[in-house]
Amino acid sequence: MRNLVTMVLKTCASSSSSSSSSASRLFGRFRVIRVAFGYGHYRAHSSGLRTPPPSPFNHIRSVSRLFASSSSSTHSPHTNESAPSSSSSSSSSSSSSSFDFQLSAPFPPQGDQPGAIKACSDALKAGQTDVLLRGATGTGKTFCMAAILEKLNKPALVLCANKTLAAQLARELRFYLPNNRVEYFVSYYAYYRPEAFMPSQDTYIEKQSTIDKTLDALRHRATASLLDRRDVVVVSSVSCLYGLGMPDSYLNARLHLCVGDEVNAQDLLAKLNHIQYEDRSGLTQRKPLEQGQYEVNERRLRIWPPHEDTPLNIELSDDGFVKSVTTIPQDDDSTGEERAAAVIYPARHFVTQPEQLQAACEAIRQEMETQRRHFEKMFRFDVADRLEKRVSEDIERLRLDGFCPGMENYSRHLAGRKPGDAPATLVDYMAHAGEMRGGIEAAEQQQPTTPPNPRDWLLIVDESHVTVPQVGTMFAADRSRKHTLIEHGYRLPSALDNRPLRASEFWQRVPQTLYVSATPGDGEVARCKDAAVRLKRSGGPAAPFVDMVIRPTGVLDPIIDVVPKEGKYLETHLFETIRSRAAMGQRSLVTTLTQRDSEDLSELLKSRNINAEFLHCKKTAVERADVLSKLQNGEIDVVVGVNLLREGLDLPEVSFVGILDADKQGFLRSYRSLIQTVGRAARHIDGRAALYANKITPAMAEVLKETERRRKLQMAYNTRFGVIPRSTRNVGSSDSLFELRKEELERVAEMKRRMRGEDAEPYYQPGDVSSDSAQNNVVAISFDEETAGEHETTAPLDSPDAMTPEDRRRIAALRLAVTRLPQDAGVYTWRAEDGTVLYVGKANNLRSRCASYLRAAVRKDHYSLSPYERKTKAMMSHAVSLDHHVCPEGPAQALLTEWRMVEQLQPMYNVRLKDNKGAYPYIAVSTSDDLPQVFVSYRPSSSGRQAVFGPYMDYGAAKRLVSTINQVYQLRTTLFAHRYGDTQDLVSYRRDRIDGGAMLVLQGNVAQAAEQLRLRGENEAALQLEDDLAKVDMPTDDKLTPLGDVDIVAAKRAENCTAAIQIMQLRRGAVIGRLVHFVTSNGNDVDVDLPEAMRLVVESHYLRNGAAVPSAIVTAGYAVADAEELEMSLASKNDDGEGDDVQRPFRLIALTNEDLGEDKDMQAAAAMAVRNLEGVVEDRARSEERAHKALEDLRSVLKAGSRSIRRIEALDISHTGGSGTVGSCVTFVDGQPMPSYHRTFSLGDAPGGDDYLALKESVSRRLARRSGARNALPDVLLVDGGRGQLSAVLEEVDRAGLGEEIIVLALAKRMEEVFMRDDDSGEVSLVAGGSDADLNRPALLLLRHLRDEAHGYANSRHRRVRTKDMFGGLATATSAKQRKQKL
Repeated sequence: MRNLVTMVLKTCASSSSSSSSSASRLFGRFRVIRVAFGYGHYRAHSSGLRTPPPSPFNHIRSVSRLFASSSSSTHSPHTNESAPSSSSSSSSSSSSSSFDFQLSAPFPPQGDQPGAIKACSDALKAGQTDVLLRGATGTGKTFCMAAILEKLNKPALVLCANKTLAAQLARELRFYLPNNRVEYFVSYYAYYRPEAFMPSQDTYIEKQSTIDKTLDALRHRATASLLDRRDVVVVSSVSCLYGLGMPDSYLNARLHLCVGDEVNAQDLLAKLNHIQYEDRSGLTQRKPLEQGQYEVNERRLRIWPPHEDTPLNIELSDDGFVKSVTTIPQDDDSTGEERAAAVIYPARHFVTQPEQLQAACEAIRQEMETQRRHFEKMFRFDVADRLEKRVSEDIERLRLDGFCPGMENYSRHLAGRKPGDAPATLVDYMAHAGEMRGGIEAAEQQQPTTPPNPRDWLLIVDESHVTVPQVGTMFAADRSRKHTLIEHGYRLPSALDNRPLRASEFWQRVPQTLYVSATPGDGEVARCKDAAVRLKRSGGPAAPFVDMVIRPTGVLDPIIDVVPKEGKYLETHLFETIRSRAAMGQRSLVTTLTQRDSEDLSELLKSRNINAEFLHCKKTAVERADVLSKLQNGEIDVVVGVNLLREGLDLPEVSFVGILDADKQGFLRSYRSLIQTVGRAARHIDGRAALYANKITPAMAEVLKETERRRKLQMAYNTRFGVIPRSTRNVGSSDSLFELRKEELERVAEMKRRMRGEDAEPYYQPGDVSSDSAQNNVVAISFDEETAGEHETTAPLDSPDAMTPEDRRRIAALRLAVTRLPQDAGVYTWRAEDGTVLYVGKANNLRSRCASYLRAAVRKDHYSLSPYERKTKAMMSHAVSLDHHVCPEGPAQALLTEWRMVEQLQPMYNVRLKDNKGAYPYIAVSTSDDLPQVFVSYRPSSSGRQAVFGPYMDYGAAKRLVSTINQVYQLRTTLFAHRYGDTQDLVSYRRDRIDGGAMLVLQGNVAQAAEQLRLRGENEAALQLEDDLAKVDMPTDDKLTPLGDVDIVAAKRAENCTAAIQIMQLRRGAVIGRLVHFVTSNGNDVDVDLPEAMRLVVESHYLRNGAAVPSAIVTAGYAVADAEELEMSLASKNDDGEGDDVQRPFRLIALTNEDLGEDKDMQAAAAMAVRNLEGVVEDRARSEERAHKALEDLRSVLKAGSRSIRRIEALDISHTGGSGTVGSCVTFVDGQPMPSYHRTFSLGDAPGGDDYLALKESVSRRLARRSGARNALPDVLLVDGGRGQLSAVLEEVDRAGLGEEIIVLALAKRMEEVFMRDDDSGEVSLVAGGSDADLNRPALLLLRHLRDEAHGYANSRHRRVRTKDMFGGLATATSAKQRKQKL
């Protein structure tokens, strides 16, 4: 023991001077400099008598309490407000009955509750590991939980889906268990933005968080209660899966001060500092004491442990003994409470002993060195420097203070765990409490010792159908974010071990589980059945699941009406029902399929004078709480949402639920979603639901059947026992839960706003930009030849993206240059080695934007890059320097500067990069539609079916303008009503809202548009239009000089006797599209005639394919063959294109290499098109070379020998719960995608979502077509999946007799494993990929490209099928009537 004290004193010798001065103030002139281990005096202030000297053993134990060195030799007296406080002995001698669960309710169990309580309790007592309590909404499942806990008399962890549900459940359980400890354990972050790195923007986001001290205190109360008491229920969110610190360390670090104990000032204050309490004694500005802080005044120590409701005042006598322990009241109306002892747990859950901390720092340093060498070998010196700087600072803080920001990322080293070991969590505290209850309590109460049982606790999963899936998703989401941080040097690999538990780890630690849900998932049902079978074999009272249908209130399940979607059913049924319910003081809920529909329906209801609000995830927590509070208070009559179940709250005022598009397939219209949504009206005596559908889906049929079954049972029970139904009322408090949380949520929102204002700038590493560098227009770049030459490249030599040392030095220098750029709006210029300008661009943040180019430059996986990223990578292969110009006036000035520089410098990559994403946003009006809509587009159509306006300075400005137009003229609302059967007057809609409204605004005639609104009496709309548009920067012709509507045709010879013909579309000076055709000569070794090839492409594009003809077509470099005849044909097509008598001029202009014309704008555009096409040809050549290498590598993987490997096809499927299944088959020839050969298969509804059946059907349909080039059989057939999917496809290929002609492969996503059937043995085996393989080898890159292409193609087709299924029927039903009205 002496050694223990000496160690603590040495460890704390370097503590702050405030601690020493605090000790002096604490004891005045008399300072205790020893810790007695012999006999001493023990004063019992409760009796006022001096007791005989205790035994040496008891005195050593008294000192042990101060340092809490061993959990086996201490016992915490009960510190709860209901516990005895007269003396220390009274606490320790309390009977075990004081720790039993005691149910307190104003009513006895009713309905199905008695049977459910008995069945669940008996099964759990008999040892059944999994029990399911399946109770309908409003049957009193929470009351049953409390009653079951009383029967079992063991601590419990109640797992909820979110904070709101946990708060509600904790409040209800406290009502039923008032004499026991019901604790609330959720994330303590009031505001939390996790540490992250965004490679796409080269932006590091530092962790920003604000800890809610109330939530933190509740977490400490939960853990302290588990270590002090037996009758504890912890209601938690999935936060219980995250690391919490070792229970042993937390327990051993506690301080235990009893009245009469002798203490040492230096020891006490050093220990408080070690367990991370903050000393407030030396502050000149006095502030109220907060949790986790202490202060010293004379002989009084005021400290506020986080697990206590109030601070404690510990008074010491002159001779160094604890004189008294009292609570400090927080208001003037109460008085302090005297206690016999004070138990002070650490201020944080992460506590490390000094010797363990030193070992952890050394382990962290060694890992940092290993990771730093890894980055240096890859020539990533900036990343290595960043890592060393950050980790070294953290190590220094840990050694000095025992704490550092982000300390949790080193939890593996601090806890002494091995790599991959699971962290300690709240679950370990539950197990630790089980161990303590075995021997220590029995010894304290002089009872026979029982063996410790760490599995003596119960898990209750509330709303298990939602909560159980969450347990399985926490690990993957956390790991993905941290991988990015590690890859870029912001964290060590050991940060991955600071993680939530995997699902398997969590369930292994749980002894028994009670699942509670109205609609349990298939997983928990199967688990409970298996557990019941095992118990039944041993002769126990097995109960796989227990049903609860009868409500104590006697309320029946809602009546469900199936309303056909015919006519104006929204007006005649939905709106009238909402009005009638509102007239009776009742509320309504309506669910839609999309967020946009919920917003549109809400606006439509408001236009019909119904008080409505929409609710979905884009509203903040404060806004959601406010909406639901207004619904309860009657300020609004109806809430429209997408998935209103996500709130999971009781709304007894709701008597009507409307579900639009109930006959659609998907998660939101599945059986579980429908039955839960209908259940929102199950607490009201007049509950009713409406399913708006034209057919009865299987999910709807199941809901109707189950509801009818329940109603029969409920009516029979009410008749038998004479129960009169009454509506449900909230239990335990009449206050709305939203009102209870509103103050907290508003505080959270204020914290977010404050942090955004204070920390708006992102954190960048390495280094900051000096004030001088922000003024320079040219960034100097230097190459460190000596440093870069010391290391070899780590990329495979046969990799298509292998970088030479020269490339690595160049990229490293560019990266350094980018870090010196200012974070302001401006224009940047990339230049080649000879000074040629490669690209000119604008940016709102120069540093962030330019950094994004470097990421594409070092990407290895070529096939995973988008076309835009590939071209960026090609450009960066030539870039060696970077210029920039800061634009103080912001983005608008940057846009104009960029435009002038592009005109002056004509960089070749500007068009090549911009034409993929679109240069600037436009606003388009779909004038050809019956109900034209206004929307933002980066790719406006040139077919004449849209009216296009712009370009705009930024997307936000265009979006705000579109939002204003939609709201003022109710365009979206009208379209929504039209889709749902409310036919519109198309003539007046187009006249008043489009031609006389939106078009006037977009043409800049805002005043005229506002006047039109006032003439129709819409004065408020006119004012809104004028106010909103005053904030939008409208485009004008003097800002951007348009080149006109011109298409430029350029030609370039390519390899293998081919020619590349490009049509570049320019509209108002901006590129909106680019089409490239490759034309091959019919003869061998004969070059293509470029003028003739240009003519063929132009005729095909404009005359045969029907593309809109612009005002001019320019052929750059060559004069097209038969130009006069072609010009007449195109002019004729241009005149007939609009369907009216207006004569439109057209010109076909030939700009040859010798004479590029006098028009400078036209000359510049033509030259840029030619240079752009040259780059396209170069890219094609590199792509063909890369594809050739990939095919050769694939041939070696497959051991194909001389077998032809040219055509590869890939299969994938997409569906939603088995409905609307779509199969895709994409084709690559010679390593290049052939989009014209891609195809999809509509497979209908796959039974049970059986992927194997869908794959077989896709293969069967594909192999049935074998004629023609498009349907030629593939050499290799790839399937997305593992061994199972491969076996299914092989079965179908063998059935077609093609097993020897087609090589079938499967590519599994998890480890990128490639499986193939062995020709000799017939067994499926792994041929490539896996954990130890090079995942960037050319063959794997090609296969991943195929798989991703098939996946995207299937998903795209599936989305179209779902959209057609959702809206197509309505459009078809009304199209004929619309055409008649239009005529």
